[in-house]
Amino acid sequence: MSSSSADDTEYSSQLQKVQAAGAEFLYAPYYYSVAGPYIIPQARSVGYQGIIMGPDGYDGLQLTDNTAAYNNVYYTTHYSPDDTSNKKVQEFINAYRKNNGADPNTFSALGYDTIYMIKDAIEKAGDGATREEVRNALAGLHFDGVTGSFTLDKTGSPKKSVIVLTIKDGKPTYSTTVNPS
Repeated sequence: MSSSSADDTEYSSQLQKVQAAGAEFLYAPYYYSVAGPYIIPQARSVGYQGIIMGPDGYDGLQLTDNTAAYNNVYYTTHYSPDDTSNKKVQEFINAYRKNNGADPNTFSALGYDTIYMIKDAIEKAGDGATREEVRNALAGLHFDGVTGSFTLDKTGSPKKSVIVLTIKDGKPTYSTTVNPS
């Protein structure tokens, strides 16, 4: 699809071209506020029934009343609320609901894990550590959190699994996990 501004709400002409080309897969890297009310329903309204996939920005999709339009929609993200194997996920969700009266999204989970990663780095660096020592303590840090288990490389980047969710009956549902090679 061609570039667009953040204020665009009409994508039908681009989506008609996708449909006319016979595409079976559409990667639409938008945020929930655009993908949910505009991209996905407009794709379906021009007849596109293939897979629509997006990034973690789909978490919290703003759905229209036609929840069937969101079938066959997938997105990659950092954690799944359906994960019952990781005790930390369910504890996080319960605490978040109790404190906020709502369900957490992936950005909440990332923020939560970020704070605990920094805490771990501060503890690893030791009492009286400088900012540089805390930053250096992140390199090689192994972390087990809500968004997974991983080790940061020397630049602070994790090599971690990616969760794929799909929309079923208007709700994000676990589909699969893609592990790094």
